[in-house]
Amino acid sequence: MDKHTGLSKAVAQVLEDNRRQAGCQHGRLALLRQRVYALACGYEDLNDHQPLRYDVAIQSAVEREEV
Repeated sequence: MDKHTGLSKAVAQVLEDNRRQAGCQHGRLALLRQRVYALACGYEDLNDHQPLRYDVAIQSAVEREEV
């Protein structure tokens, strides 16, 4: 649904990104989607994101290849 509405993409475009781009591995859109989708799945804490790296559903949602 998110990809259909383009909501996360629109939000990511207006967020300011002050990171040094040469050192960034993940873009704003991927980070935003990861956070929003994890919250939607009931993961409230960023500590939960480490095990989610291997979750195929989350990887698919953020358009990432398996790690």
